[in-house]
Amino acid sequence: MCFCAGASFTASIILSLIGIMSLSQVRKRSYYLFAATPLFFALQQAAEGVLWVALTKSSTLTARALAYVSLIDEHPSIKLMTYTFLFFALIIWPLVIPLSLALISRQKLLYQLTAFGAIISTLFATSLLWYGAQAAIVEDHIVYSFFTPMASMQWLLVLLYMLPAVGSFFLMRDKLFYLMGTVLFASAALSAFVWTVWFTSVWCFFAALLSVGVYFVVVKRS
Repeated sequence: MCFCAGASFTASIILSLIGIMSLSQVRKRSYYLFAATPLFFALQQAAEGVLWVALTKSSTLTARALAYVSLIDEHPSIKLMTYTFLFFALIIWPLVIPLSLALISRQKLLYQLTAFGAIISTLFATSLLWYGAQAAIVEDHIVYSFFTPMASMQWLLVLLYMLPAVGSFFLMRDKLFYLMGTVLFASAALSAFVWTVWFTSVWCFFAALLSVGVYFVVVKRS
C-alpha cells in the first residue's frame, strides 16, 4: 500500500484470508471469479510490500551510488514488483471486474463493458511494454511513473478506466453491488483530490480494503 511495507503485507494477509473465505462460501459457479478478487488484491498488495522493501534499501546507498539512478531503476526486484503492481492496477482490474459481474448477471451490456475494459487493458499493456514504468518513494508514498499516448488527456484516461472498473457495478440490478460501486467511486474521487500524485497507489489500497465487501455479497447473494 501507499504508506509502508508492513501495511501492505498486513493487507495482503487479510485479503488472502477474505478471498479464501469468499471462495469457500460460493454456491453458484457464476460467483467464483468475483469471489476470487480479494486474492488478486492480496497479490497486488504483496507486490507493493516487496517494492517498499526494495526501494527503501536502495535509498540507503551512498551518494556516489545514487548518482547512477538508472542502475538503481534496473534492480530486478524493483522492476519486477513495479510491473507486477501495475499489471493488476492497469491491466487486470478494467477487465476482471466487469467480467466477474457479467458472469453473475449475464447482462449483454456488461459483456460489452468487459470488451471495452479489454481495450483499456490492452492500451495500458502496450504502453508498459513500449515505454516502460518506474516507481519511487516520494514524501513517504510510492509514485508510479508510466507513459501512455493519452498522457496529455490524463483525466479522460482516468474516466475511461473507471467506466469498466467502477461503472460496471451500477449496471447490476442489486443494491449491494450498487453500494460497492458508490463507495469505490467515492474513494477514487477522494484519492484523486487529496493524493493526486500518488493516486495509483492510494486508490488501489482503498479498493483493496473495499474488496472486503465481496465476502458479504457472496454470502448473501451466491
